[in-house]
Amino acid sequence: MLKRLIGYRLKPLDKLIGVVEAEMLTRTPESKEYKTLLKNLERLRALKDENRPERLNRNTVLLVIGNLAGILVIVVYEQYHPFISKAARETIKPKY
Repeated sequence: MLKRLIGYRLKPLDKLIGVVEAEMLTRTPESKEYKTLLKNLERLRALKDENRPERLNRNTVLLVIGNLAGILVIVVYEQYHPFISKAARETIKPKY
């Protein structure tokens, strides 16, 4: 049921890999057809890995969460402690 909720479907490339693997089970490892099937299987798996989306980097996610937390702290602080314009002129300006 969970697979149905997230829209899981067997992709055509996965079906081809399954067919090649099933065909390999009917052959002996010494046969010429087995070696051809093995090459085809390697190519199909390489294609599958090429089409796989890149995963999010954990450090990037933590950086974004940290930035959002910092912004939230500043917004909450400014709600209770207004930032006076005279004090704003005294702060150090960032250099670009």
